[in-house]
Amino acid sequence: MPTRFLLRFISAAATEASFSSEGLTADTLRDAALANLALVRRAIAGESVNVVSLVGYGGVSLAAGQTVQTPWGQIRPISAPGWLLPESPTPVGFGLAGVRAQATAVLVATSRERLSVSHERQPTMPSLEEIMPEVERSQRIALELVPLSLILATAGDDPLRPVPLWQMPVMPWTAGRSWSSWTFPYNLRQRVRPLEPSDLADIELWAKLVDDHQHDELAFVGRRIVSATSTRSALDDVLVDAVIAWENLVGGAPETTFRTSAAMACLLEQEPASRITLQRRLAAIYGARSDVVHGRLGRDMGQWKWRLAKGTEKVGLDTVANEALDVAVRGLKTIMATRSDLIALNAAGRCERLLMGA
Repeated sequence: MPTRFLLRFISAAATEASFSSEGLTADTLRDAALANLALVRRAIAGESVNVVSLVGYGGVSLAAGQTVQTPWGQIRPISAPGWLLPESPTPVGFGLAGVRAQATAVLVATSRERLSVSHERQPTMPSLEEIMPEVERSQRIALELVPLSLILATAGDDPLRPVPLWQMPVMPWTAGRSWSSWTFPYNLRQRVRPLEPSDLADIELWAKLVDDHQHDELAFVGRRIVSATSTRSALDDVLVDAVIAWENLVGGAPETTFRTSAAMACLLEQEPASRITLQRRLAAIYGARSDVVHGRLGRDMGQWKWRLAKGTEKVGLDTVANEALDVAVRGLKTIMATRSDLIALNAAGRCERLLMGA
């Protein structure tokens, strides 16, 4: 039994070192193993301890040596050998039989864990009820906050489309490795070029803003933006998700189209004339979304076009959907960066305050 226990935290140390920036060497293995020995001693003594938790992401193109420091941990390029990586689920929605999504970056975070040890029994894990708050926290970081930060920081013509693929806690007192995985539709329009140094700085900035301003009243907006950017391949789905994000950000009723588009225009533009122009354009996009959700386009939506401004050429669904998403992203960024007074309000409260010029 002591030998097996010793091998467990050495195995955990090898996993940690393999995902570190230095990689697996005799020195990194020794240092991680000694650290794990100290950690196990504290856990057996009844302390709640921090253990390494790894989250693998696809669609994040970090060059070798690039790292991003976030409030939740460091994002690094994958350096571990392929045999050590969890098997990512097969992407759904594309008919790509046998194709698996590949993690290109890893968030090296920590989670709080503890053991229950007595003379009468072997070490046991806490009950599900005891660990649920930590589980929910780590899931929200992995699935919502980190992807949202990456998207807000790189929004534009070629944003990151991060897809969380797996999560692996590295606990020195358990045998083998275990992980959870998520099956998301994998967006094939991934960013190919690596991140620039300015991107890294922007990601760190927006990760801090997202962490500082995370609030239940903004959580649904963030999830819709992540969904529209990372997991939606059909443009009609992108359009619907984006406008739902508008409604949850600044929506109001009655006269939902006018109130939502007008409040968003007030949020994004300062000059009255610019607000009027933008409001009319947003109302046209809102109308296109209504055409989609009410089935007015039939099956061949790619043939439909809309005029978003008087005297301009009609545009297709790709332009409408991408502009709707851009507006949703700009709206959320504006509230987090310059209108934090609106964060704790619900959508109707934000709408009212913006329309009244408050």
